[in-house]
Amino acid sequence: MFWSEDELKELEGTAVLEKIGKEEAERDFREKLIPMVLSRPNLFDPAHLPSYYSLENYHRMGSRILSRSFHVERWRGEGIESAQEEAEVRQNYHSMDVDKIEAEDGEAEEAWRWDGDSDGEETEDPSDVAMVPMADMLNARYGSENAKLFYEPTELKMITTKPIKAGEQIYNTYGNPPNSGLLREYGHVDLVPFPAGVGREGNPADIAEIRADLIVQVVSASLGVDNDTFKERIEWWLEEGCDDTFVVGTDFELPDDMVSFLKLLLSLEDWERARTKDKAPKPKLDQDAKLRILPYVLSVIERRMARYPTSLDHDETLLALSSTLSNNMRNALIVRLGEKRILAGCASKYRAILEEVKSTSLQSKGRSESGKAPIDQKKRKRGKADANEEETRKRSGR
Repeated sequence: MFWSEDELKELEGTAVLEKIGKEEAERDFREKLIPMVLSRPNLFDPAHLPSYYSLENYHRMGSRILSRSFHVERWRGEGIESAQEEAEVRQNYHSMDVDKIEAEDGEAEEAWRWDGDSDGEETEDPSDVAMVPMADMLNARYGSENAKLFYEPTELKMITTKPIKAGEQIYNTYGNPPNSGLLREYGHVDLVPFPAGVGREGNPADIAEIRADLIVQVVSASLGVDNDTFKERIEWWLEEGCDDTFVVGTDFELPDDMVSFLKLLLSLEDWERARTKDKAPKPKLDQDAKLRILPYVLSVIERRMARYPTSLDHDETLLALSSTLSNNMRNALIVRLGEKRILAGCASKYRAILEEVKSTSLQSKGRSESGKAPIDQKKRKRGKADANEEETRKRSGR
């Protein structure tokens, strides 16, 4: 929200840019907040407009509120002393984890409850948003939490969850979000030792997002058809509540819903079955499905990687020199590098699987053809013998 245009360019290709919401926030500022302030000069001194009600202050205060806000459900018991009342807390995406207080008997006491609508859909009631002072005073690091925020009927407590030695840092947890989420919401990134094959260090919770519209573009271009060819299938997919963005993690596994979506686009049979049964195609990848779908997966990943202005190798080299970069530039580098490593790892994994399937298929075909050869040879010999026998009969006058 506070980055310069040059700094934001460093996030090009990542999923962060489209989630910042800066344009929407500034539209609300111009169209809602300022008209309201101007309409009540008795409450808001017009002389204070440039200093108190500036766009910069609007962004700053909005960020302060969001970084310290939690969604909570109103107390539902007869009184706040009712310790047996069941409750939960629901927070904003990637906000701090909040747990239940352990009672003396070892059973969890719960102080708040969150319910969605009766139909199961989540809604946000502004009256259920509570700000928690000091909640952001502790740092957070992936897998390092040793303290959590706990709810009681009348208060919140930050309690350590394990012994902490003198001089050690106290870590809260934000729910272990990816670096893209950490940077967008908290302004920092995580770097911890990483599994072999992914990179030297990074965030194990990192993700790379692949949008459904990119898949449609790749499939349409490959088949030589217009995007509108799949309009009915896409509308059905969305009406069924299926995702339009697919998430790949550091395990490099293809998301099941991405496989289902590709099957829906590529197979008329799968599409007809899905429409009849109101059920998305099964994500199972047998040998035939791998041969049919994985080439598109690799093309999609290639197109997705092309959206970054820099290459993976370039960023790996730049990371080694990151001490010369500003904090924002370095954080942007780490976010896009994390996404690129995942995409590259996924491509490498499924390229190897595709090559193995192709090799197995060729071997199977070769065995099948070699098995047919002796039969064909016997047929030729038998045919020749039959022809000789027929010629002999003719000569003998039979």
